[in-house]
Amino acid sequence: MGSSQEVPQQPPITSFSMEVAENPIWNLIKRVVRLVKGAFELSDEAIEVQIVGIVCRFELLHEENARLMETIVEKDHIIEELQKELAKF
Repeated sequence: MGSSQEVPQQPPITSFSMEVAENPIWNLIKRVVRLVKGAFELSDEAIEVQIVGIVCRFELLHEENARLMETIVEKDHIIEELQKELAKF
């Protein structure tokens, strides 16, 4: 009943682990898997909180942009006045 076939020797898991650990593609795959896993672990509430934070930052940037645009208009007006005065001389 017993067969005399020999089972081929498999390399020990540790040697496979060492090869995988040194493979940059495998490391990249592990990073991508962790990233995707992390994205799916976020709850809807956590995602909503992040979105609200991003929207608030955009609103602040919009306000700052409006202030900067006003400053530019004021500076352009000053430059125009100075150029007129300079042209008089």
